[in-house]
Amino acid sequence: MHNDLAKKSLDFTLHNQYKTSYETKENISNKLIHTPYFTTNFIPLTSKIHKDYSAIDSFIIYICTEGSLEITSKESNYSLVKGETILIPNCIHEVILTPNEKSELLEVYY
Repeated sequence: MHNDLAKKSLDFTLHNQYKTSYETKENISNKLIHTPYFTTNFIPLTSKIHKDYSAIDSFIIYICTEGSLEITSKESNYSLVKGETILIPNCIHEVILTPNEKSELLEVYY
């Protein structure tokens, strides 16, 4: 309905690379997208890591994009496999991520 406005907002420039580049250091949160509204990190897991979210006033969403892992907190244990998503509530400040095999996660919070 607003075709003229849509055309003005599009970038028709031909670029050599369209893929977003990001670091892939194992067993840490690698910055993927950080905006004022949300943060998304990429975590390649090969060994157990401890995550402390006490400084973040947000729930955490984990999206498993590869492999499988166990998520352990004081409250519960959860299993996550490729294609599954879990929401960790704001009241859980610390988790341990233990991969069952080489795994990849997206970590999202606001």
